[in-house]
Amino acid sequence: MSNASDFFSGGGGAGGTVIGGTEMVSKSFPVEFYINEQRYIKSGNVETDTTKFDTSVWPNTQAKVWLDTTPDGFNTNTIFTVVSNGVDKWFAFGVSAHYESSDGVNWTIYNSNPMDGVEYVRDSVYINGLYIITGFSGLAYRSTDGITWAQITGLSTLENLMSITYDNGIFVILGDGGVIRTSTDGITWTTVSSGTTLKLYSAAYSPELSLWIITGFSTLYKSSNNFSSVEPVSATFDSNTFRYINGIIWDGTFFWMTSGDTYTGSSRPQQAIYRSTDGIIWIRYTDADTFAWNEDDKDLSIMKVGPKIILWSKNQLAISEGGSDFSFFTIGPENSEVKQIIFSPITGDYTAVGYYIMAHSARYAGTPAVYTEGDTIQYMRIS
Repeated sequence: MSNASDFFSGGGGAGGTVIGGTEMVSKSFPVEFYINEQRYIKSGNVETDTTKFDTSVWPNTQAKVWLDTTPDGFNTNTIFTVVSNGVDKWFAFGVSAHYESSDGVNWTIYNSNPMDGVEYVRDSVYINGLYIITGFSGLAYRSTDGITWAQITGLSTLENLMSITYDNGIFVILGDGGVIRTSTDGITWTTVSSGTTLKLYSAAYSPELSLWIITGFSTLYKSSNNFSSVEPVSATFDSNTFRYINGIIWDGTFFWMTSGDTYTGSSRPQQAIYRSTDGIIWIRYTDADTFAWNEDDKDLSIMKVGPKIILWSKNQLAISEGGSDFSFFTIGPENSEVKQIIFSPITGDYTAVGYYIMAHSARYAGTPAVYTEGDTIQYMRIS
């Protein structure tokens, strides 16, 4: 890691940035540097900006300060997915190039993608020592080391495999044409009838309800028997109609669902967030509507890390520590578009990838510390 790198930090409004609730005049992204092997960031233009950090309101930087880790020569390559064992292996799969890293920060070209030159990798997962990647034309591969890959056979489909998730002891692959494939070991796969030929996007499991909810094109589906069978949900919504239902999570009380290309009557498409306690009755969640999500972008994504709810669309991100009072941030430059964010529970770090962006957010949960240079410049330690 270099001693001076760009950080992507909280954005919000002209003329200033908001970081952990503290506004500061910002001429550019904060800059990272080292003092006695400890990382600090500084705000604004070091020659003219006298703004100080309020260190009492920023106990950690997880998902709030982002280091630009885009490798040289990246150009406008799109990375669809990133997977990691959370310790010393990260693999990022793109359109025209693929990358690997031992720390999620420093990336080099990765030449072991089994789909390279054949089809795109669209999603990936790592669990119990096994990497699995899914992609177009019914292709999926598994690996125990990220170097040697074996094609997964028995999927019996040429449809695009759009997502893979793991919960309640099973892997679940979803795709175009209503494809559902499940496995307990990543080797032997079972075909599950969805009853639809429309695209399926993502799935979330509620252990409290013993219920899976699956999102699709304008429709929700459910399974109450761990995918022995699937049926459509007779869902009700308090407003709007959707063409795209994207991400879904369970937080212990609510299913959270993000929708793109949402419309009411003849109004232009917009994005929306809904919650449900049972997967049937959905209420629009408006606490995050104060953020100007990109209206022309169908992808509004969501993830849960402990009590933290994270939403993102293009280069914009919103974080809540419990499902309310969202804070809003910018991950990368204006022309970037985040496709996926993953979290490592071992290191406490986040990795974001997408169009024109690879970024990393590190944990620092210690007592905030500052370093002052002269009378006017102040820095905040972040690790």
